[in-house]
Amino acid sequence: MIRLLFVGDGERDAATNPHLVTVITGAQVIPTTKPWARLNQTGRGYDLKLLFAILQARQDGLDGVVAAVDRDTSRGRDRLRELQAARTKDREKYAPLPTALGVADPHAEAWLLDDPVGRADGAPTPGRRPHPHRPAGGESEKRDRPPSPSQPTTQ
Repeated sequence: MIRLLFVGDGERDAATNPHLVTVITGAQVIPTTKPWARLNQTGRGYDLKLLFAILQARQDGLDGVVAAVDRDTSRGRDRLRELQAARTKDREKYAPLPTALGVADPHAEAWLLDDPVGRADGAPTPGRRPHPHRPAGGESEKRDRPPSPSQPTTQ
């Protein structure tokens, strides 16, 4: 059982990220969620907000922090750098608290969350990126695949 503080941009992150961590790690996750907008006691900037979130997680006796920012603009990568610098600053001053950082890419999320195989075992199907609007294993997918060398082609 892992008690984690999840910080994200809104309700969708609060609903999705704890589930993704549970599926990927296989551990039972007890989430506490906070939107970035509610971490306003520290002023502006994702770096200060992350430092405040880490402080809160320590005070609440949590096992770690998972923080994600949206890549809705070109600032997504800049935000990630801000978060990484803040995490490093915290680790230089205090005992490290596990802190995972990420940028949510809406295109990657769309195909991963729409992949029933990926959802079932926590990872995308190796070597293949499923089509986001077709069910896995359906007739349309079979038509899109090139024939294997042992199968005759029909036209």
